[in-house]
Amino acid sequence: MTNRLILLPGMDGSGQLFDSFVSQLRQLKPTVMALPQSGPQSYEHLATIISDQLPSEPYYLLAESFSGGIVAQLNKEALSNCKAIIFVASFLQSPCPTEETSKSQKTRHIPLSPTAIDVLNKWRKQAPTRGGRVFPADDGGKLDNVRKSWATILKLAEITRFRWHDMRHDFASKLVMKGVPLNTVRELCGHSDLNTTLRYAHLAPDHKADAIALIG
Repeated sequence: MTNRLILLPGMDGSGQLFDSFVSQLRQLKPTVMALPQSGPQSYEHLATIISDQLPSEPYYLLAESFSGGIVAQLNKEALSNCKAIIFVASFLQSPCPTEETSKSQKTRHIPLSPTAIDVLNKWRKQAPTRGGRVFPADDGGKLDNVRKSWATILKLAEITRFRWHDMRHDFASKLVMKGVPLNTVRELCGHSDLNTTLRYAHLAPDHKADAIALIG
């Protein structure tokens, strides 16, 4: 019997970003379950929709980024026939595990660029908020699900095949290409291991000639 692999997509909800991955699979029978683009978008509601589509035969379940929260919700009840759950770049229930700490559970202070400050100042004038939240939910509370908004922004900007987590890669890449030292990039990105930051090293300008020139 061929093992089935159920793929739940990230923020875009379509599963198109799985195309190249699926084309490389040989031992598994992949099934991409797209997320609804309309209706309630809570993890609880989406989990109910996905639960009704899960197969009756044994399967593996892979959740990418946003879908991690859906699978966490599903896993509160016994997932019959599920042999394993794989979380990929997933922030589970919220991009921020707590109100005050980052993914690493350590507080980090990251300065904003002049452009970012200008945008936020304009946003505050355009849409003043209560309670000190920059982007509150409709009820004024914490906004922890932006999938529909994210999809709308990408559509308006005519951007395709772009994941939420790609913004982090873009940030690190631009810093390295501007010649920012890798250790500084590590600190700004919150990488606990320098080896993670070294993935961007190939983007750095060649400073070898400049280094030699310092000694004449």
